[in-house]
Amino acid sequence: MSAVAAAPATVLDPPGAQGSPPHEVPLEQLERAITELSGHLNAATARWLLLIGEYDRRRGWFQEGILSCAHWLMWKCSVSLQTAREHVRVAGALEGLPAITAAFVAAELSYSKVRAITRIATPANEDELLNMARYSTASQTDKFVRLYRGMLDDCDLDVEAAEATQRHNRRYLTHHFDLDGMLVIRARLAPRRERSC
Repeated sequence: MSAVAAAPATVLDPPGAQGSPPHEVPLEQLERAITELSGHLNAATARWLLLIGEYDRRRGWFQEGILSCAHWLMWKCSVSLQTAREHVRVAGALEGLPAITAAFVAAELSYSKVRAITRIATPANEDELLNMARYSTASQTDKFVRLYRGMLDDCDLDVEAAEATQRHNRRYLTHHFDLDGMLVIRARLAPRRERSC
């Protein structure tokens, strides 16, 4: 029997389902259902982000004439552009972080923690960040990431190289001729000026 099946059906079913209303369910059962569903949501979010990462790598959004994967996500999944961009960023970061990805899929980490640590995670520091995130709250994880980034020199090679590689891998330039013979060019280019020492 799964953990969800063990929770009271009235707590997990939508309003109007048969059974006792939520206000009659003991607090312990409500607490268990809430935390179990939170784990399911985290695991589902991890799988969803892995799908987004693959869709972005294959540039499925381009086939529909959309500007970016974030714009496609905003349109198809009804999220704000800022939220969509952050989802795409996290999805891309997970590709090179197998331990963090595995913990996220196993619902050992929340999306909030993963979103924070993928801002500074590299293959070299992944295990340490994963260990820290497992034993801290989401708020503590955010604070640690902010402090860590604040302590970095302007030219920290690990983080700067990882960010530059991510930017480089997301570049593209394509072209095609429209039905009326006009040349259509689409490009995603690196920032105008990279930070330098």
